[in-house]
Amino acid sequence: LNSSSGMTGGNGGTVNLTSNSTITVNSQIQTSSNDGNRRVSARGGKINLNSKATNGTAIQIGSTANLQALLSAAAPGPGGVVTFKSAGGTVNVNGGTVTADRGTIDMRNTGASGKVNLTNPTLSADVVKVGALGNSGVLTIGGGDINANTMLKLYAGGSNGLINFVANVSLNGNSTKIISANTVTIQPNVLVTIGGPNAAQVYTNHPNYTGFGGVGKGYGTFAGAGAVTIKPGLGN
Repeated sequence: LNSSSGMTGGNGGTVNLTSNSTITVNSQIQTSSNDGNRRVSARGGKINLNSKATNGTAIQIGSTANLQALLSAAAPGPGGVVTFKSAGGTVNVNGGTVTADRGTIDMRNTGASGKVNLTNPTLSADVVKVGALGNSGVLTIGGGDINANTMLKLYAGGSNGLINFVANVSLNGNSTKIISANTVTIQPNVLVTIGGPNAAQVYTNHPNYTGFGGVGKGYGTFAGAGAVTIKPGLGN
C-alpha cells in the first residue's frame, strides 16, 4: 500500500536460519519495514538464528550485519522478534546492528560452558535479553550501545556464571536494567554507563567492581544512573 495514504501494509515476514554448524551474517536481513516512502508493515517480522553446534563458533555476526524487524509508531503492532540460539558453540556479535522496533531481541547460549561475546554491537528493542545459561556460562561485553525501552536483562544463569565487562558500554533507554550472574566483573578503567532514570539492579555473589556495593580494589565502575547490588545473586 502507498504509505502516503496513512495506511500500513501486511504483517512482517519470517526468516529462519538453522544450522548444525556456524551461521554467519555479514549483510542485511529485513523482515518488516517502517519506510514511509515505500512501505510500512502493520506487524513486526521475525528473524530466528538457531545453531545446533555444541563447540566452536555457532553464530557469527559481522560489523556489516544489519538485522531489522522494523515498525513505525503508527503501525498497530505487535513488534517483531529477533532470536539467536546456540546449543553450546560461541555466539560472537562483532559490531553490527540488531533492531526489533517495539519488539524483542533474545540471545541465548544453552551450553554448559557456553559463551556469548558482544563486541561493539548496536542493539535496540523494547525488550533485550542476552544470556549464557549453562552452569559455567560466560557473557563478555566489550563496548557498544544496548537500548531497551521496557526491559534490559544481561545474565549468566548458572551456579558459576560470569558476566565480564571488558570495554566501555552504554546500557540505554528507560527500561528496567538487570545484570545477574554469580560473578559480575568490570575490568579496570572500564565504565558501564546506565542510561535512563533508574539504577541498574545487579544480582551477584561476587561484585567485582568499584563502588555501588562492589569490592573495589581497582576494578572498573558504573556511571550514569549507577547500580544497586543485591546479594545473594539470583543467578537467573
